[in-house]
Amino acid sequence: MEWMRFKKEPFIGEFEMRSLILACFILFSSLTLQAQIVDVPSKSGSKIKEGLSGEVEASSFIYKGNSEVDQVGLNAGINYRDGQHAGIFQVKRAYAESRGEPSMDSSFQHARYRFYLEDYLALDVFGEHSRDVFKALNSRVVYGAGPWVKITDHWTAGVLIMQEKEIYVGKGYEINNRFSNYVSFKYKTDRWELSQTLYHQPKMHKPNLFTLYDPDDVRMLSETSGKYQLLSSLYVKMTLTVSQDTSPPKPEMHDVDTSVITSLVLHF
Repeated sequence: MEWMRFKKEPFIGEFEMRSLILACFILFSSLTLQAQIVDVPSKSGSKIKEGLSGEVEASSFIYKGNSEVDQVGLNAGINYRDGQHAGIFQVKRAYAESRGEPSMDSSFQHARYRFYLEDYLALDVFGEHSRDVFKALNSRVVYGAGPWVKITDHWTAGVLIMQEKEIYVGKGYEINNRFSNYVSFKYKTDRWELSQTLYHQPKMHKPNLFTLYDPDDVRMLSETSGKYQLLSSLYVKMTLTVSQDTSPPKPEMHDVDTSVITSLVLHF
């Protein structure tokens, strides 16, 4: 019969289906590489397009047997731009258990207003809050401001001044002023997106003839990521993050944290 010879077109192509299967395999197998999730400032280096946009990034790892580990991570961001005015909102949450006992518990919220003076120059004002149980950080509240600059189509940078209030377990709270300097590189092809961001946040102190900041209290971060497009709005992403705090809140804490995370990212 004629209708039996009709061949229905697949919802997605064979290449996309294989890519999706591969992404799921990578996602649930390579998360064992992760050392620790580090709270990262909002992805504010990129130019924001008109209207509403955003992304949701999720990672998960479950292992049962000789070791029992349950781990989930969620990162959601929303951007909105109307002419010269733009808003950036981001939330992150990470939680893990090992044999029924918590082994990771952190959260992060960030809000930023950006006013474009020119297409290549803007002023940022932001505020954020974070906590990390296993770094003994009960609360960290930060607010600050400074310029954002688009150097080329691939390079952007920012120089901000911020104030932070940190409350640590058994240590009370402290208030510090810091510079927050960053430079970001991004390169895109039809399916690939590569990016590198560097942050340098020295603690400010009373100015003298030699320096405006304390060289013994500096926080640095490097984030390198590669993203591959599976479907029109779905990507698989791998991110390497290395952060250093030259003056950790407790002597027994490591000054360097490293994480390797594979995740699925949905753009809208």
